[in-house]
Amino acid sequence: MILLLMVIGGLASSAIKTGGQLALYDLQVKRFAQQLLDEARKDHS
Repeated sequence: MILLLMVIGGLASSAIKTGGQLALYDLQVKRFAQQLLDEARKDHS
C-alpha cells in the first residue's frame, strides 16, 4: 500500500512537471497561431 502511494506520488509530481511544460508550450503555440492569423488577415485586406 505504501509502495503504491509512493508510485502514485511520483507519477503525480512528474505529471505536474510535464503539465507545466505543456502549458508553457501551449501558450507559445497559441501566440504563434495568433501571429499567423494576423499575417493572413493583413494579406487578404
